Amino acid sequence: MCSGPATRSTCLSGALAVLLFALPGTSLAATRHEPQLGVGAEMRYDSDALAGGGAELMTKLSPRVGYRLRNPRREVEVGYGVDLVHHAEAGNVGVDHRGQLTYRDRLTRRLTLSIDAALFRVEDTATLPRFGVAQMRSGALWALARGSARLALSRTESLEAGYRGEATRLLRAGEPLGAVHAPSLRYSSLVSRRLELGVSYRYQLFSSGSARFADTHAPGATLRYRVARHTFFLAEAGPMFFRSKDGSALEARLRAELQYAARGVDAGLSAGRDYVGSAGGATALWADYVQSALTWRLAEAFMLYGAAGLFRNGIAPARPTDILGYGLSAGLEWRFARSLAANLGLDRLGQIDRSDQGLTMARNILSLRLSYRMQ
Repeated sequence: MCSGPATRSTCLSGALAVLLFALPGTSLAATRHEPQLGVGAEMRYDSDALAGGGAELMTKLSPRVGYRLRNPRREVEVGYGVDLVHHAEAGNVGVDHRGQLTYRDRLTRRLTLSIDAALFRVEDTATLPRFGVAQMRSGALWALARGSARLALSRTESLEAGYRGEATRLLRAGEPLGAVHAPSLRYSSLVSRRLELGVSYRYQLFSSGSARFADTHAPGATLRYRVARHTFFLAEAGPMFFRSKDGSALEARLRAELQYAARGVDAGLSAGRDYVGSAGGATALWADYVQSALTWRLAEAFMLYGAAGLFRNGIAPARPTDILGYGLSAGLEWRFARSLAANLGLDRLGQIDRSDQGLTMARNILSLRLSYRMQ
């Protein structure tokens, strides 16, 4: 029997460990238990706080706790963090919540399972790890779930079933929950040492609250090519058929990515056209986007990072552009001790709403952060 906060925590960790050990293929001796603890303190200047609140200086305290269990076949990680944000101008404190779960499992020599989930409640949509969410003076509840099961049919062929679900609800009176569910299936074949080809199918279901209002069917062809030892090119293309009560449309779906990872550099460039949902309202949108990201380990103690993105979207299935937006960010991390790091970051966000709302937004955010992570 468990009683008392410390004892209940110990019992909970023990119960989780017993559950994981009971799963097939888990070795007690090979499993590592890694408690995680971290905290960050940040000073932030925002030239247009919460997209309409005026310039503001904020301080943020961000504790995080987590736990990771791993062995040669399985890895599970859970984490929870909270952001306590003090607004100097208003004199109040806002609270953000962030919870995440990661699960990886090699069930057999041929079958692997992967699950990722996140649940955030934030007062500023710009802090979500989601490019293109509406930037406005409103908090948001955001959830993401991704899962896949990959079966190796042979040494060169594989079949993968996947699911991606996303939901966003702006925390304003009368605002419904906008969600999109997207199951998919992909077959891939390794044609040569460098080239992999495949076919795919994805279905999307868009909903507002509990009501379904649109869906898409998207068959496609996929390509993965190793350009060089550390450089890969990925592409997917095919038709998309969109249906809703307001009409239907046939569009081209495109996605291309270039990835490089070596010598302390991790870089990526992607572009595409797709239908998306859960972008701040209960609507289905068409979207065109270009994104890039870079991390560069200059030395053992210093890392440079940056990102840039440009998007435009509008209500599906029509093609008028309702919103144009972009994001730029750059920063430098200095790890001056094993568990301590300092970060200096600069972000520029811009958005123009060409619909009836007429929202135009531009934000410059400068931040200085000191963080501790238990090793």
